[in-house]
Amino acid sequence: MNAVIVDDEALYIELLQKRLTQVAPNINVLATFNKPLEGVLYLRQNSIDLLFLDVEMPEIDGFMFLDMLKPVNFSIIFVTSHEGYALKAFRYAAVDYLLKPVKATELSEAVNKLTRARQEDLSRQMEVLKGAMSELRNDNSRFNKLVLNTQEKAMILEIDEIVNIEASGPYSQFYTIDGKQHVTSKPLGYYEDLLKVNGFFRVHRSHLVNLAYVTTINKEEGMVVLRNGKQAPVSKDSLSKLMEHLK
Repeated sequence: MNAVIVDDEALYIELLQKRLTQVAPNINVLATFNKPLEGVLYLRQNSIDLLFLDVEMPEIDGFMFLDMLKPVNFSIIFVTSHEGYALKAFRYAAVDYLLKPVKATELSEAVNKLTRARQEDLSRQMEVLKGAMSELRNDNSRFNKLVLNTQEKAMILEIDEIVNIEASGPYSQFYTIDGKQHVTSKPLGYYEDLLKVNGFFRVHRSHLVNLAYVTTINKEEGMVVLRNGKQAPVSKDSLSKLMEHLK
């Protein structure tokens, strides 16, 4: 489970990291920030599973921090010196609300609560996925719809609405024709195999495109332009395969 810590007090960041090493060694802290705006920039570009977040900070408070990242696609555990924000914290769907200095037992309980919730959610989503996929597959193995499992819900997308999919580490980020974005925890290779029959082509190790939305293939620059305005690089090997495929 990948996590980030945002707290303006470096001492508490260090203490929390030590506690996590003791009670939750499976949590990998990717980055820590004592300047929340730097944390916002990082999370806009990187996917995580869990955020440990302080409330009162000098630049922006924890709630403003989350508002700048909507929609939030990760779990939140607030870690603060102030008791008075607990109700508001849970309105932001926090997993837990811990007071500083964090006790090992309380941190362990919070992490276990999150783990149980994720396992239960995954089981429910897998049942939804199995049922939906069996109903949506037609006779020639093409799909009309695709079920995306995000951290919070199972979402059904029309295949024809998907313009392209980008790899983001172990995650896949979907872009639809209406400008929306959706992140799932499955790798790009999974969707490459699944969507071949629907006219999707992997132009690059990090990019899978719906050929129905390709408007231009720039051979010299090694780039395809899509109808939503996005561009995707094309590797040399993929370019020749793409041209052959289109023929």
